[in-house]
Formats: sequence, C-alpha cells, structure tokens
Amino acid sequence: YVQTCLRLDKTLYFKLINIESTTGNGKKRCIAMIQEAIKQEEERKKPQKFGGRSNETRQVWNEKEIACKYFSLRILSGQLIPAGEFDEVKIIIGLYHGTQPLFSGSIMESRSVDTLNPDWQQEIKFDITLVNLPPASKLCCSIHFHRRRTSLLISDEWIWIGWANLNVFNHNSCLIQGRQKVRFWPTEMNNNKIISSMYGFNERALAGINPDRSYPTIELEFPSYKYQIATLSPRNGLAMQAQTKNEHLLRSCAFQDDLQETGENIVHSDFYDWLRSIEFELTEQSRVELWDRRYECMRVPESLPRWLKCVKWSNRDDVLEAYKIVENWPTKNIDPLMTALELLDVDYPDPFVRFSAVRLLDTRIDDDRLLPVILQIVQAVKNEPYHDSALARFLLKRSLLNQQVGHYFYWHSRIELKNPQCKVRYGLLLEAYLRYCGEYAEDLGRQVRSVDKLIYIAELIQNSTHDELYNQKGYLAHILTREGYPQNLQYFRSPVDYSSELGLLVLDHCRIMSSARRPLWLRWTNGSEYAEHYFPTFDLIFKNGDDLRQDMLALQFIQMIDIIWKADGLDLSLLPYGCLATDYCSGLIEVVKNAKTIMNIQKLGGLKGQFQFDASALYRWIAKNNPGAEKLKSAIDLFTRSCAGYCVITYVLGVADRHPDNIMVNERGQLFHIDFGHILGNFKMKYGIRRERTQLVLIDDFVRVITNNSTEKNPIETREFKNFKKLCIKGYRILRRQYRQIVCLFKLMMNCDLTELNSEADMAYLRQTFAIDIGANEQEACDRFEQVLLDSYRSSVKTRVDWVFHALNHIKS
Repeated sequence: YVQTCLRLDKTLYFKLINIESTTGNGKKRCIAMIQEAIKQEEERKKPQKFGGRSNETRQVWNEKEIACKYFSLRILSGQLIPAGEFDEVKIIIGLYHGTQPLFSGSIMESRSVDTLNPDWQQEIKFDITLVNLPPASKLCCSIHFHRRRTSLLISDEWIWIGWANLNVFNHNSCLIQGRQKVRFWPTEMNNNKIISSMYGFNERALAGINPDRSYPTIELEFPSYKYQIATLSPRNGLAMQAQTKNEHLLRSCAFQDDLQETGENIVHSDFYDWLRSIEFELTEQSRVELWDRRYECMRVPESLPRWLKCVKWSNRDDVLEAYKIVENWPTKNIDPLMTALELLDVDYPDPFVRFSAVRLLDTRIDDDRLLPVILQIVQAVKNEPYHDSALARFLLKRSLLNQQVGHYFYWHSRIELKNPQCKVRYGLLLEAYLRYCGEYAEDLGRQVRSVDKLIYIAELIQNSTHDELYNQKGYLAHILTREGYPQNLQYFRSPVDYSSELGLLVLDHCRIMSSARRPLWLRWTNGSEYAEHYFPTFDLIFKNGDDLRQDMLALQFIQMIDIIWKADGLDLSLLPYGCLATDYCSGLIEVVKNAKTIMNIQKLGGLKGQFQFDASALYRWIAKNNPGAEKLKSAIDLFTRSCAGYCVITYVLGVADRHPDNIMVNERGQLFHIDFGHILGNFKMKYGIRRERTQLVLIDDFVRVITNNSTEKNPIETREFKNFKKLCIKGYRILRRQYRQIVCLFKLMMNCDLTELNSEADMAYLRQTFAIDIGANEQEACDRFEQVLLDSYRSSVKTRVDWVFHALNHIKS
C-alpha cells in the first residue's frame, strides 16, 4: 500500500490499532501448536514394541562391532517389470550426499537379468563403514531395460525408464533396516522430461516411493540388528559433542566480526580474493587447500557455502569438525538472507547445516525481508530430507505469526499438491497451518471457492460455441449472475494481493478477452472500509489453461531486482505487478491501471503508426496525458528510468518473445513488460531461424521519448540518451555484483518442473549475459553490455520488421 501510494503520489492514510489484535491470537496459536508438537514428540520417543522387539536406540560409534561394518544391501527381486520389447533389466544404485556421489566409487551396478524372471539375489557392498555414513546419505536408484534390435528402425540399446531415491537414515536419524520396496518414478513428469545424470539418477528430487502401484518395483534388503542404530543429528544434540583439533585457532577466527579492516587486519590476498570471486569452481586440489586453510576461510564470512563444499562428508571426523566450525562461524557481517538461501539449496543436505541456515533466517530476517523470497523458501522445503524439518517449522511459525506471510505460504504450497512427488509433504504442512491459523482459514476457503468457480466459468466459455461468444460481455454477465455465483465471487480477499479486499463484481466491466485461452477480465469494487483513500475498483485477469508459474517467478525476480537497485541508491521505477499461479494451468494477474500496450498506442497514430512508419506516436500519447512542461518533463524522466530498468532486466534474464502487445506504458509515462512465457534465452524460432534478432528492445519510438522528441540525426549522441545509457550500465553493474544472489534464487526454483528451468544447463544463459563464461572482469562485462545496448538500437529496424508482421497477424486473427 505504501509503495503504491508513493509511486502514484497519493496521500497515505493510516489507522492506529492495538498490536495485540493483529499478533496476539497468532502467538497463542503458534505456542499451542508448539506445545502439542512437543507432547507428540515425547510420546513418540517412549519405548514401544515392534514384533516383540524394543525400539531401543544406540549410537553407531558406541557399537564397535557394527561401526566397522561396511554399508551394504541386497537386491532381491522385481515386480511389474515390463517384458515384451525388453529382454533384460538392470539396476544402478548410487550412494549420494545432495547432488554429489558420497565418494569415488559409490556408484554400483547390478548384473542384468531376464525381464521374465527379474530375480537378482545380489549383494551390493559400498566401500564405506557405517560410522562414516553422514546423516544426509541417500540412495539414488535407476532402472534400465535392454531392447534387442529387431529391425533397422529399432536399435540395440539400454533404455532408462525410472528413478527412485531412498534415505539411508529415517526421520529419527536411525539406520534403515530390513526389507524395503522401491517403486520407481517415470522419467517424464507433467509432460517434462526429467533431466538426469549419466546414470539415470534424479538426485535433486526428494526421497520417497511412487504411490502409483502400476510402476516397476524392486525389493531391497538391508542388514537387520537387534536395536535401532542412530547417527549424528542436530535434534539429539550429538552433532555438537565433537571436540575439534586446533580449538584455539577455531576460537580466534570465530571472533573476526570484531576486527576492523585497518592496518594489519586487512584481509587481502589471492586466496581471499578467490573466496570472494563471482564464480567459484572447485577442483580436487582446491578442495584440499580449502580444508587445510579452513580456519582462514572464517576471515571471509561470506565464503561459508563455498567452504562447505570442500568437506569430506564420508569421513566422520571431518564432519564433526565441520559442525564445530559452522557453529562458530562469524555471521555478523554477512548477508544472512542470501547465505541462508544458499545453504537451503539441494547441494547442502546435511540437517545440521540446514538447521544453521534456518537459525540465521529466524534470528536475523524480519517478515518484510522474508516476503519477497517466500516463493523460494517454500520451494526449499523440497530439499529437506524429511517432512519434519527446521525449515518446515520455521515456515509454520512465521505463517501463524504473520497473516500476510501465511497467505502467500498457503497459495505457494497449495499448488504443490498437484505434484505427486511432494504432495504428502505439502499436504501435512497445509494441514498444520489450517488447523491453527484461526479465522483466516475461512477467508482462505472463500478464496479457494472463488478460484474454483472461475475455473468452472472459464472452462464453460472455452467449450462454448461461436454464436454464444458473439456478444461476449453479455454472455459473461449472464453466467456471472447465475444462482450461487455472486455469493462465491464477491467479498473476499484478493489471492494476488493480501492487502486488497474484493467487493462487488462490476458486471458492466467484466468481459471475455480475445486470446486463444479466452481469459476473463474481471472488475470488483474495493471492499475495504477505507476504499475512498485508495483505489475504488480492482481489475484482475483470470487465465485458465496457461501455466503462470514462470510469469510469477519472473515478476518476483523483477521485484527482487528493484530491491537490489534501491538498496544501492538506484531507482529505475520498475512495476512488478501482481501475479499468482493458483494451479499448474490457472492463475490471476493484476491489471495495471491506466496503461496501454505499445500496439494500442501505435494504433492511435493510424496505419502509419501501426505499421511502424511513425515513431512519434508514443511520444505524442505521453505528451497528451501529461500536459504542461513540468508534467511532461516528469513523464519523460519516468519513461527513461523505467525503460533503462527493463532493458537491463530483459537482457540479463533473457526474456524472449518481445512484441508491441507485451510492452506497456501507463499514462504517467512508466514503461513495463508483461507476459514472461519465455526466459533464460529461450527465443522463438521460425524455420530454424531466431525470430528476435536483437538481445533487447530499444526502438526509435522509445529513443524519441528519451530524447524529448529530438530531431537529431544521431540521437545516441544527445545528452539525454547518454544519461539513459549511464543508467543502464549502472543497473547492469549492480546486478553483476549480485550474481551469486541471482543464481541462488534461480537454483531454488529448479524443482518446479518449469519447462525452461529444470537443470543447471538452463542457467548457463546467466553466465553468458554477465560475461562470466568468457572470464571478463567487471569493466569488460559493462563494456560488452554497452555494445549490446547500442547494437540493439542500431538494429532496431529488424525489430520493427518483426513488429510489422506481428501487426499483420493480429489483424488477420
């Protein structure tokens, strides 16, 4: 509300209320939930009998006979193994820690057996003792079938058709024992091909078997013992019982926060500069050096995530020392949010490391800083080894204490119920939240019922005949006034924007849009008692049939970039409008008020404007809506800054499919982009040729506004354009310095099953746009970006030709 009012020069209105009315109940519910959880935990720990045997737990290092045993398993047999075109089947099993094999040689392959009789009875022994198994060890399995060559069209080959992951230790940190059935997941989920390693593993996915009983299953047998065998765990406190060597060095480095970077305490050397570098690649030699100089690494506090990658997780002594170092790591002068987010990635599966990351979030990050990254934090829950984790508890706590956090936590978690791999985990989280969130559960229920009604209406319209759609506005109004619809579609909180109360539907302004999916443009009155001090109405577009998760992600990044720039004193007037995916194929989009697409503005200039022969139509439109020299000057400044911001953003994020229907300008002169269906350099192709031949959009129409309708033959030499160019380069320079942060936020979204973001390879475009791939320094990267900016303007005739064809297609359709 405050940001919107400041952006629009509106007066701010506040009401003073008792803080207990907003947080008191939330605190009580949170305390009640915690007390019940503690009670259940104590009940669960009571000795019980299983098959006549007590569940007594013993620590693995106290049982010398067991501690020295090698970790092993036995592949017994398979079920539902397809025969037909396949004649042989084999299993590959890897012992992993996060996304990396636990040690060299931790990948084992079974012998191949006949698909008609899939009976292995084969022991697999790994070269690691039980005492050295880290708490986050997991087994990655894949199943491969041999297809015999039967014709010229069918080759003789091994085909990977399924994967599965299994935790070596259960949620109580006890070693897995006895027989376990492993049902494989298919290699394709939600029409997306799973990107796997060379062994067919999906090591980024969470552990758990496929609930669909129609898929191939194998039975594994692990050694059984008379009691439960426990390993290190932050929950049982055993992780901190280690006594590290060189305790005096550890203590001395733990207090680096108190050092001032003056005189002899200045920490600069090739080693420290390497730790601070933008991109960080680890070789075996550098891993050894990082471990040998581990206490020195504490002098560069922001290097914690990088240092943790050098830990030898297959060595218990090293793990115990790593725990002690993490516990004493100086965190006063680091960015707690970005450090915590890096440590919540799938590359850091250790429960104690993740517990430390959550502790950073809980003690150093308030809700205002948490909200912009709530999407990533909800996704990071997938990276937890178990359903019950420090991160899950943190999310529940913050969601119950702050209704706004809870609102977005609910919607981002609810969409994951469609994902069979993690629906149980998110279902449990949502159940706990709804059980204790009090009256707001009813509000969320109204929102869900409204979205369900909109899906039904959208499907009804999509299946309607052409005659029914001829009078589109009347047809939609007829549907919206049916019995039961008004009650479900009025007076509820906007799912897109927690601060907005939707009131009555304004039927005269509701319409069916013309694009293929028939989106619904809907208008509500402002249902708040303070409506007179804000907007009288709210407009939302409801889409059914399109996956808006990528748009939501792109807009969230624009919001984060806006925060990064403003923190550095740069305001480029971005407009990250609201967008919320409510399902894999439906969602709501906020309509920006008093804005038109470039296409519609150019149409006002007649055919000359529509077909790119009149570059002044946009300037005239802005001038008409901002009469007077001062207002026009302010509008041009706003356009210049926003155009610079989106030039940098669309280049850095590789936003593709830019045409005059997805670039908009509001009446105040603020430019912004919409529709982010293609990002990270996924440019559209036509007959093998890239349709967009410039890396960003900077056409004559934009430059005409930036230069105040200058008639100079070479506008890029004008003072106004040079100022615009400086803004672009400054914005690019700031973002490049935050490269690690941007990559971290993208990596946390890789398990979303988005078509254009599901592997490390998809993020290679970021390395290219920031000139990391060529090893450029900051100035060289900025010079390269400046050249891209100028080339895009000089080649704008190519953009204009593309836009002419877009206009022709628009007229034809």
